Amino acid sequence: MVQKLEIIFLNILRLVVLISATIALLVVLGGLFMGVKGILPGGSDKEANPSISHSSILEKFKQEEPKQVSDSYSSSSEDSSSSSIVEPEDPNMKYYTRATDAMISYIQKASEGR
Repeated sequence: MVQKLEIIFLNILRLVVLISATIALLVVLGGLFMGVKGILPGGSDKEANPSISHSSILEKFKQEEPKQVSDSYSSSSEDSSSSSIVEPEDPNMKYYTRATDAMISYIQKASEGR
C-alpha cells in the first residue's frame, strides 16, 4: 500500500516537473525569438526613431528665449506681494540654466552650415 502511494506521488511529481520545464522552455524560446527579432533589421526602426530635422530643433530653441532667473522671480514676487504664498527659489536653477545654455550652444555649433 505504501509502495503504491509512493509510486503515485512520484508520478505526480514527475508530471509537475515536466510541465514546469515545458513552460520554462517556452519562455526561453519566446525571449530568444524576441531578441533575434530585435537584432535583425526591420521596419520597426522607423517607428522607434521619429524623423525630426536638426534645423527644426534649433529653430525651436531660438524661438523660445531663455528667461533670466532673477527676472522671473522678481516679477512673480512683485505681483504676489499681497498674497502670503512665497515661491521658494530653486537652489539648482543656476545649474539648469547653465546646462540649457551649453546644450543650445552645442546645437548651434553642431548644426552650422547644414
